[in-house]
Amino acid sequence: MIDENSIREVSQRSNCVTVVGRFVELKKAGTLFKGLCPFHEERTPSFTVSPLRNTYHCFGCGAHGDSIRFLMEVGGRQFPEAVRELADEFGVVLNETRSLSPQQVAKVKRAKAQNQRLYELLDKVSSFFTESLFSVSGRLAQKYLERRGISPTGARAFRLGYCPSDVEVFRRFIDEAGIELSDLIHLGVLSEPRDGYQSGKPLNGAYLRFRDRLVCPIVDLKDQVTGFSCRLLQDQRKAAKYVNSPESSVFVKGEQLYGASTAKKSARSTEKIIICEGNLDVVALWEFGFRNSVAAMGTAITDHQALLLRRLAKDVTVVMDGDAAGRKAAFKGLPCFLRAGLQPRAVMMPDDHDPDSYLRSAGADAFAARIGEATPLIELFFDECISRFPNDEPGRLQAMRAIAVVMIELDDELAKRLYIQRLEQKLQLSSDLIEHALKESEAKQRVQEPPEPRRENITRPERSRAAIQSIPRPPQEPYEIPVFTGLDAPNFEPMIDVSEGQIYFPPFLAQIIGFIVQFPAVSVDFFEREGHKFLTQSALVGFLGVLRQNAADGKTPNVDRILSSMTCSQTVSFLRMCQAQEPSTDLDAVRSELPRLIDRLELDFLRN
Repeated sequence: MIDENSIREVSQRSNCVTVVGRFVELKKAGTLFKGLCPFHEERTPSFTVSPLRNTYHCFGCGAHGDSIRFLMEVGGRQFPEAVRELADEFGVVLNETRSLSPQQVAKVKRAKAQNQRLYELLDKVSSFFTESLFSVSGRLAQKYLERRGISPTGARAFRLGYCPSDVEVFRRFIDEAGIELSDLIHLGVLSEPRDGYQSGKPLNGAYLRFRDRLVCPIVDLKDQVTGFSCRLLQDQRKAAKYVNSPESSVFVKGEQLYGASTAKKSARSTEKIIICEGNLDVVALWEFGFRNSVAAMGTAITDHQALLLRRLAKDVTVVMDGDAAGRKAAFKGLPCFLRAGLQPRAVMMPDDHDPDSYLRSAGADAFAARIGEATPLIELFFDECISRFPNDEPGRLQAMRAIAVVMIELDDELAKRLYIQRLEQKLQLSSDLIEHALKESEAKQRVQEPPEPRRENITRPERSRAAIQSIPRPPQEPYEIPVFTGLDAPNFEPMIDVSEGQIYFPPFLAQIIGFIVQFPAVSVDFFEREGHKFLTQSALVGFLGVLRQNAADGKTPNVDRILSSMTCSQTVSFLRMCQAQEPSTDLDAVRSELPRLIDRLELDFLRN
């Protein structure tokens, strides 16, 4: 955990003009510097940087903050990463409450240096593919793009490329670039030879995985190439239409959105984002002016991708291809959207159309009209489930049970009440019956484990408010909010009570959260014991809910990625403090301690 005073010092000492100037062309204008805003499209500069205040502000879209926030929003860094990067640059010695051993520090530095080297390598390979596309050898790919209506400008915006089949040309490139074959094998650019390596052959017998394919680089929010998705240009028997990079230390397909880097500026300025199925659909949408578009890198969206979408915009529209597979993929991703706190709308393309073909046949205005008339995806899901079963009592109950499995992921109680009313009409069932189906589904979703014995010191019937008020309150240790100017940005959504710069968190709450972060399976115990009912911060409940869902699915959550997707900076700061606690090595001891801590949490809740 980075000390709060260190964070303030980084914010004060980092030169905002220098940091912003790496991404925005700035010109002196009196006491300020001005440039085109990186957060929204504009022709006349309304984006300013104040050397005196050491902050940036846009008079067009309202974006505002300091160097830390800018590096997070535009540079794609997570909070601790941005702080450490600026501290290194501007000579701030960080005070961290939990220090790593020299061996751990060395290991982290080696991994970071290795990944940075691979990013640089991928950037060089991507540039080679782009050069090949616009060379004589890329004529086949050029004709394919022309048929798809993709201009050279669009191709360059997405860094599209072509992988030639001539291994000798590729060998000369990697020799000049100083790239090792082992790195290309690790990243999946090359495939190992079936008959073993042979020193007399080009590339020692290895072959190009993406040969004779159009190359779509996957570029993350930091504008780093992490991998490739490549399309076959000519139909061949037994050849896959699309081939993606294998997963590596820098590429996990389920954690990437194609077009995220290209879409981030428009998505953040319009506060809307479009997600479709195909990579080239994204490029086509960009060509027609829909520059806030991304693709899911697979048949259905994942939890990580939903959280990434939320970082870009909360108003999400899913564009489904006009076939059964398109609907199936959209409905399969609905629980992920709901778990991320998103309630997307959806548009179904006409039969046998995808966004690309529809845009070319009907035009941008027709597509925009469809987007404007989008229906909540959850309502389309209701209709889909209802249509699958007979319109009688058993059939309607089957439909309700199918709907309940997804609907329990909806945390917005007001929205849930609204949809219960809608289902009353659609299914002709009472609200009591619908709520019973939801509770039944929730019970089935829980992990069945024998309950831990509860502490017997105070039983629940004895916990009257008067009795609780008489119990001495434990010492209050207010948690001071890190003060840096990015917190007053217009898109900041406070979810917890703030008073004179301080938030009260019970001292034992940090211990509970620390245990759950270390052992995510404990989140299931926490919810089963109804600990979430004694939390007053909805952001904390949402965070723990994501951990619980991952634990129930048998997945190991990436806590840093979850925190980076959250919009409440104060809550994130508190959670990072919890994350930095000294670890426990005994899961059984943690589970044994949890009931006592929840008891204390309940007492504190009732006292207030």
